[in-house]
Amino acid sequence: MKKYLTIITILLFFNSSCETEKLGSNSPELIQFELAFTDDYKTLMPFDFAVDWSTAKEGFSEDFNADIFEFDVIWTGVVNPEDISLARKKNSTANGANYNISYKIIATKKGDSYNFYVAKFTTSDEIFTESLSLFELDSLDGYYSVYNKASEKISSKSYINGKFFIDFLLKEKENVTKRCSYVDVVTIHNYYNLRESGPELNFTRMEVQTYSICDNHTFAIDESNYGGSSMISGGGGGFTLNIVEDVILEDKIDFDTSFDPYPCQKTIITNALDAGTSITDLIQNIFNSDNNAILTIKTENLNGILQAANTTIVDPPSSFLITFNSQRLSVSTDFDIVNTAIHESIHATLFYFWYNGSFESSNESYAQLVKDFTKYQAGFGGNHHEYMTSLVNNISDSSYNWAINNGYSFNDFAEFDTAENPKNGLQEYLDILSWGGLTGTDTYNNLYPEGTLDRKKINDIINSESLPYESNANPKGAKCN
Repeated sequence: MKKYLTIITILLFFNSSCETEKLGSNSPELIQFELAFTDDYKTLMPFDFAVDWSTAKEGFSEDFNADIFEFDVIWTGVVNPEDISLARKKNSTANGANYNISYKIIATKKGDSYNFYVAKFTTSDEIFTESLSLFELDSLDGYYSVYNKASEKISSKSYINGKFFIDFLLKEKENVTKRCSYVDVVTIHNYYNLRESGPELNFTRMEVQTYSICDNHTFAIDESNYGGSSMISGGGGGFTLNIVEDVILEDKIDFDTSFDPYPCQKTIITNALDAGTSITDLIQNIFNSDNNAILTIKTENLNGILQAANTTIVDPPSSFLITFNSQRLSVSTDFDIVNTAIHESIHATLFYFWYNGSFESSNESYAQLVKDFTKYQAGFGGNHHEYMTSLVNNISDSSYNWAINNGYSFNDFAEFDTAENPKNGLQEYLDILSWGGLTGTDTYNNLYPEGTLDRKKINDIINSESLPYESNANPKGAKCN
C-alpha cells in the first residue's frame, strides 16, 4: 500500500543559505562544547573520527528553528567515507556509484545544556567537498538528514541543483485538492565488509516509497529546476529520486585464537565463506549483518581424523560455534577445507533458522531457502544432513567460485568431464566433493547404493581430499605448507 506525504510549503521558508559567524579557536564557548562532547556516534558514523572544533560556524537553522553550531569531522581510522565511495565505484554492480557521503557535527546550546547531532549529506558530486553545510544548501545536489544521539531523524530533506525538492518528514495535510506530482523515492542500502584490502561490497537491498508533492500556489513543481541532476529522473508529474545508504557490517564471523597456528587454513575458510553464491551470501548476511547473530570458528583435536568438524550452539538463539578437527586440518587439502567450511556454516545457518524462524531478505534465493527449510522443519542431528542433500549444488557452486578465484582451471579436470553432463570437469569434481559429510543420509544411499561404481568413485574422491597421505589417494587439491 502506498503511503503519501503531501508537501505544503513556502519556498522562502527553506532558506538555503544564511549569515554565519566563525568562532575563534580559543573561544570559551568552544572549549565548553569540546568538554561536553561525550556521546558515541558510531552507529551514525561507522568510522573513527575526531571533531575539528576550530572549524566551528554559528548561524540560524530552519531545521532547529534556532541558532546552531556546525563542526567538521576528521577521519582518524584506516577507513573513511571516501574509501567506501571508491569501493562502490570499483564494483560495477553497486548502486549509486557516483554518490558521496559526508558528515558534520551539529551542536545546540540552551543555558548550560549542550546537545549534539549528526548531519549526513549524500550528494551526486564526483569530488568530495568540505563546503557541504546546513548553512549552504543553495549548492546542494542531493539530500541530508539530521540525527539526534538516539539515531532518530529530526530532519530529512532533498535539494536538487540547490533548489528545495522534498521534506521527507513533513506530515500529510488533510483536504488537499491541489495539483500534485508523485515521487518514487528509491532507497539503496549498500552493505560493506571491511577486508585487509579495504571495504568490499557484500550485498544490496532496495526500498521504494511514493510521496506526493502538491502545489499550494506558493511552491510549484518546476521540472526545469531538476534537469541535469543524476539523483532524479522522470517528469510529467512523476519523478524517481535515488537515495544511497552505506552500511559497514560488523564482522561477526570470528576465528578463535586456536587458529593462529593455521594462517593458510584460516585464509581458505575466510575466502570460501565469501564465494559470492546464494548460500555463502546468505551465511554472510546472517552472521556479518546488523543483527545479533555470531559465528565463531575454532580448532581442536576431535579424537579421530575421520571427523572434519562439528557445529554447536553456544548461546541460543544467535551464537554458534564451528570446531575444525586439528588432526584433519593439518593434513587435508584446500578442497576438503572449503567443503567443510561451507558444510558447517550451513549447519550454523539452519540452527539460526530453527531458533529465529526466518531471515528477512528481498533476495528470492535466500527467501526460497528459508521457505524450504521452514517447510521441512529440520531441527537437530541427522535431519540437518538429510535437508542439506538438497543443497549439494549450492555447496558445489560455492566451492567452484572459490576454486576459480584461487588458481584452479577446469582444463586440469578434463578426466571428470562427462559427455552427458553440461558442466565442466572441475564443476563435476566439486559436485562429487559436495557429498562430503552427507554419505550417511538416506538420500545418498538411495542415489548411490552399496556396491555401485558411482558410490565407490564418490567415496574415493572424498577420501583422497580429506586423507591425501593414504597410499591409494589421488587428491586434486593442494595442502597448506
